Amino acid sequence: MKPKHLLLTILISFAFLTQCDRKVNHPDEQDMAAFIDALLSKMTLDEKIGQLNLLPGYEDIVTGQAVATEIGRKVKEGKVGAMLNVKSVGKIRELQQVAVEESRLKIPMIFGMDVIHGYKTVFRSHWH
Repeated sequence: MKPKHLLLTILISFAFLTQCDRKVNHPDEQDMAAFIDALLSKMTLDEKIGQLNLLPGYEDIVTGQAVATEIGRKVKEGKVGAMLNVKSVGKIRELQQVAVEESRLKIPMIFGMDVIHGYKTVFRSHWH
């Protein structure tokens, strides 16, 4: 690609992205604070504690049906806020669906991987 075309593509992309950002209706700080206060006032103490729960992805979540497990029941009850190391996108989708459709307050979960220096890193020695 010629430098002129590359520069033009970058400028058009930047203009498009800035226009897209303007169309999004961002809540202001007062609206967000009011929303959070209202949500917290609806939560039971168990649900507040549950949002602080970060559970590891046990084997039954990785290999079994996520919704039918003890963890699935806890998610439905609002007693889990986040999970680590759930490797299957399908399992993440199942658990998130339970959280946002079947739990009382419909609060989405946070999913993460406990990763240091990359995911499934394999070190190979060059020395034979």
